[in-house]
Amino acid sequence: MGKGRGMQQYQAADPATRAQKMTDRMTRQLELDQATSKKVYDVLLARAEKVDAIQKGSDDNKTKAQALKANADDFKSKMKSILTPDQYTKFESMRGRRGRDSNNSDKDDQN
Repeated sequence: MGKGRGMQQYQAADPATRAQKMTDRMTRQLELDQATSKKVYDVLLARAEKVDAIQKGSDDNKTKAQALKANADDFKSKMKSILTPDQYTKFESMRGRRGRDSNNSDKDDQN
């Protein structure tokens, strides 16, 4: 249940805030330099703005799903061109853990 609430809070934030939070996290975890961090922010901001536009657009879920998939594919391609191979591997790992970590965050905070 907490996972859904966190996602709602994430969606409620404006695209710039969401992009900045993710950029900050990636900069720390992937040890990005300032120039790379700026490029990552620009890509994250564009992605967040597109996601918002897609969500507010068509009522057809199939159309939304196709647009979101295309946006995700474009995002991955751009990230792959910005990050080093090692950074991209770590980034993919971060994305894979995100759902599991949010479910266990209370346990981790207590240790």
